[in-house]
Amino acid sequence: MEKALIDALLRVVQQPAPVRLRPGKTLAAFARDYNLGRARGAQLEFSAADQQQIRGLLQARAGIDADRVTPQSWLGLSRAESLGLGADEKFSRAPVRRDRVAVKPLPGRPLHLDGEVLRLPPRCHVELDGRRCAGLIGPGHERVLLIENWEAFDALDALRLDLSAAGADALVVWRGGGEGCRSDHALALLAALGRPVLAFVDYDPAGLLIALTLPHLAGVLAPPGAELAERLRGGLRERYLEQLPQCAATLDAAVQPDVARLWRLIRSAGRALPQEAFIEPEHTAQAGTAQASLPRLPASSDG
Repeated sequence: MEKALIDALLRVVQQPAPVRLRPGKTLAAFARDYNLGRARGAQLEFSAADQQQIRGLLQARAGIDADRVTPQSWLGLSRAESLGLGADEKFSRAPVRRDRVAVKPLPGRPLHLDGEVLRLPPRCHVELDGRRCAGLIGPGHERVLLIENWEAFDALDALRLDLSAAGADALVVWRGGGEGCRSDHALALLAALGRPVLAFVDYDPAGLLIALTLPHLAGVLAPPGAELAERLRGGLRERYLEQLPQCAATLDAAVQPDVARLWRLIRSAGRALPQEAFIEPEHTAQAGTAQASLPRLPASSDG
């Protein structure tokens, strides 16, 4: 049974009989196939006998006890947890990879995690449960570098940008996007860690607005002002103009020094520059598919 049909059937049996409603296509087809309900204009009317038959079908076909399960019962459950309510783990509405945060060390530096010191090869990261991983991040990571876009996070070792402002051993975190590694998970991790955050975002109004939302923001990573101004001359005017109405007022009032300084440069240029512009061109053409083992070093090693 499809989850949408199960929800509709549960709504039918969990109301006092007779139940009248306008069925969707899935419920109408099910009622027709099993000779359930009686047409009443554009509605179907389900009797107490119909409800009893539907209860039996839910139990036989989906392993669902309609006396203890509602359409809302699956909210927030993992696939494994959802098996306690029905026979199909896919009844869960939660994404399979939920609460994930992608982290890595700075190029050439180790990742301090759960008392271990790990060496990761280029284009490699670790995904952790954002709700639980804050306590696993070692004290060796005194600062956090938050990167907005996946490609810049993945190709961190190929960035033509001075990362020294992040410190010697910053924890690098992808802001996330879409299912699995989402931005709210990354923000929760930053808040839980409580360590100074340096933002590496697109040099456009939306990017600076993202920086302002970060917990414990200490600054924004950027090239020297003259270099950025030169790069902005060849930037994206349409993107800048599209973002301007939603961001201008907040950025005009921004007092965070790096955000205010970069906003003046971007507004003066009237253009946007994506952070991917700082990735080595030849590196972007390489897939980086090689697999490597992760040697563990003694926890006391400086790497």
